[in-house]
Amino acid sequence: MKQFSQFSLRQKLLLPTVIIMVFCIACLSFTLVSVQKNQLNRLEKSVKNGLTRSNNVADETYAELGKEVSHDLQLMSNALSASIEQTCRESLEEEKLRLEAELNSALRQSAESIANLLAQVAPPAILSNNFLDLIGYAKSATQNSDIIYAVFMRSDGEPMTRYLDRKSSQIKKYLKLGEEKNKVLRVIAASRKDDGVMLMEKSIVLEEKVLGSILICVDKTSSKQKVAALADRFNQLILNNTQTARSVVDEESAKLSISMSQMLKNVAIQSRAEAGKIEQIIIDISNAMRSKIQFIVLTAGGMSILFLLLILYIFLTRVTKSFGLIASDLDHRFKNITSASRQIASISQKLAKGSAEQASSIEEPPVLSKK
Repeated sequence: MKQFSQFSLRQKLLLPTVIIMVFCIACLSFTLVSVQKNQLNRLEKSVKNGLTRSNNVADETYAELGKEVSHDLQLMSNALSASIEQTCRESLEEEKLRLEAELNSALRQSAESIANLLAQVAPPAILSNNFLDLIGYAKSATQNSDIIYAVFMRSDGEPMTRYLDRKSSQIKKYLKLGEEKNKVLRVIAASRKDDGVMLMEKSIVLEEKVLGSILICVDKTSSKQKVAALADRFNQLILNNTQTARSVVDEESAKLSISMSQMLKNVAIQSRAEAGKIEQIIIDISNAMRSKIQFIVLTAGGMSILFLLLILYIFLTRVTKSFGLIASDLDHRFKNITSASRQIASISQKLAKGSAEQASSIEEPPVLSKK
């Protein structure tokens, strides 16, 4: 305090003012840096949270995409298998119909050949009324497992021969279905209504004269059985091909699904890595901005302090000069007043002394002269 009291007026004014200014600027800088730091921290947290949410959403999206891809691949596998099965079934069905038609055609040709043969050998027996030979021809024809019966017919539609294989299940069935009294006609009528047989009738002609006809009933069961067996093989082939195709497609789909899942995982990992890099970049930028702001604030604060000190120094210098002039003038006036006071005091003393002498002279008695 004694040292401070020895400072000049300018120093006394400048020192507290500088301290206050430095304190205020330091508080302002600290506040500004703190606020900016909080803002940067909020921005950093916001960006980090945004990146985290984005990564979580991306992971969920990738997972959902993987499920959708697996589901779509399964649907594609099912559709492809169904398409292959449908295509194979249609192709094999066409082939089955073609083979059935070929078998029926071959059966028809065989029946027609037998009918032609019987029509050629029958005229002598018919002309000679040799029914035993006709019956023998009919029996010979039924030796073929596909022929149910063979009947020689007259021109008026009546049967010449009555031979029927009573052991045949088809003959037994026809005998039960028909209503005609003639068993042969009953069998013929029933067979005409049966879609499972084929009737082949050939006229017996000799020298352009119709002697009758040969009627052959051909059973299409064998051809149907062959077609059914072929259809079973076709169905088994379709099932095998479908299962093979499904297995291959499922295997490839599983490989593709695994590959896409791994790819999506790699993308997610890369996304997280890139997000981490972005986060680190933001942190680095935030730190750089924080350091730069601190440097700018401190530099600006220091320059402001220096500038204010300069202005204050100039201002206080002028003020102290003015105060010095005023003090010098006051000192001069004070000296004049002091001198005048001393003169007045001297005069007052002199006046007081003169007054005292006058008073003493008045108080002395007057001296009377002797006459």
